[in-house]
Amino acid sequence: MHLQELEADPSRQVIVARGLCKRYPKGSGWIEALRGINLELCRGEILTFLGPNGAGKTTLIKILAGLVEPSEGRVEVKAEGKQTWIGAVLEGSRNLYWRLSALENLIYFGTLRGLSPKEARLRGLELLEMVGLVDKANQNVGTLSRGQQQRVASVVAMVHDPPVLFLDEPTLGVDLEALEVIRSWLLRLKEAGKAILLTTHQLDLAESVADRVVILLEGEVALEPAN
Repeated sequence: MHLQELEADPSRQVIVARGLCKRYPKGSGWIEALRGINLELCRGEILTFLGPNGAGKTTLIKILAGLVEPSEGRVEVKAEGKQTWIGAVLEGSRNLYWRLSALENLIYFGTLRGLSPKEARLRGLELLEMVGLVDKANQNVGTLSRGQQQRVASVVAMVHDPPVLFLDEPTLGVDLEALEVIRSWLLRLKEAGKAILLTTHQLDLAESVADRVVILLEGEVALEPAN
């Protein structure tokens, strides 16, 4: 793990952000959720933002995913622009329909993102096998454990095979078994050339998977020297 400024190989960059700020009105003043964040995300790497709750990690993910407009700054996507180009997991099980089974969720979101029902089903079963949940394929998501729901949410984001993946606290509240499955899955995705931006407050996860780590505190990057 390297704690350093956000510098990366320009030839591999897929997303570049400069000067990201986000302010929300509060009473007669403002709350600053982000303050001048710069970053580059590259193919075949896991860039991790580490910080406590309220540090601005979720706001950053939402801005990069195009769900929230920054108050200042810009985001550049260095690829052919399509909405299906990015997969995102925001706050885990909120990405899922609880009354549908795990496989039905994958088929639904796969067809929504351009796959045929047959392709989505095959892809869904492959992904469920990858994260150790193929035996839960026909079980309603609402009856799964928190860790299993997190795993389903993660593979739903990958059903259309996007080259870029944003994961916001994917291991929050999961058990040790689910944590190890997600950790292994992340490393396999990196080896496959995916560009992954991960937010977490778990130092051990960041140490085990990240190529670059940035500590975020109160909306600002707290730089520390590389070891």
